[in-house]
Amino acid sequence: MAILLGLFSALLFVSEAIFVYNVNSTIMDSALLGCSVPVKTDLKNLRFYWQDERKAVLYSFNKGKTMFTHVKDPYLNRTAAFTQEMTKGNISVLVKNLTLGDNGRIFEAYAAVFNGSETVMQTSKVCHANLYVTVPYKHLKLAVNTKTMTSVCTLHGVFPAPEIRWTIHYNHSESLVESKHVHTKTEQDPENYLYTSSSTLHIPADHYRAITCLCHNPTSNTTLNATYTLSKGAAVWSLPGRTAGLIVAAAVLLTALQQL
Repeated sequence: MAILLGLFSALLFVSEAIFVYNVNSTIMDSALLGCSVPVKTDLKNLRFYWQDERKAVLYSFNKGKTMFTHVKDPYLNRTAAFTQEMTKGNISVLVKNLTLGDNGRIFEAYAAVFNGSETVMQTSKVCHANLYVTVPYKHLKLAVNTKTMTSVCTLHGVFPAPEIRWTIHYNHSESLVESKHVHTKTEQDPENYLYTSSSTLHIPADHYRAITCLCHNPTSNTTLNATYTLSKGAAVWSLPGRTAGLIVAAAVLLTALQQL
């Protein structure tokens, strides 16, 4: 399973030297909760633990040993640390097999360093991570009704809810469709928490060559799109591509409209 290091955004050092950041990952993947203390030490002099906003411990280390008995049920057999890096101050933890139950969790790391009877660093909060989990967007469907001049874009079984917009392509330009021409409905399954969104475009009368439905995932910052080309004759199927900040995962072209 691939390890997703996450997108460390909103980096901030607050007055108490707490490292604050966001981690974005994918369901069933892993997320790295990165953290370090500014002290090099022997493992027997190091103590630290991670907990979530419910104070449920996901990892605990004390004087050279991982304290498995301190780990709470939601995180049993799901976390790992980097023992060889701990002497350098690295107290990062890897959370495995992510579920939607992990989405929105807030994780905090507390650490202390000792030197015999002397306390080099008091137990204090040193890192704060906000975790966001996504279910990748796939299988975007685009259907066009040439009689009613409507187009329906549907995305099923995703998380979080998509941000949907439409664009109209002219010969040498494109523009966003005004909201008055679009009706979008989003529903969440109460059992698996996945979303289904359907957006209907009432195609405005104009001379243009294509329409595109774009479904943006705010967690992964990727966009799935589908394009319908208005041309004479049979439809042409486009190939998916990849651009900076935009993942084009599918392009569906249906039966062409008659030439305007």
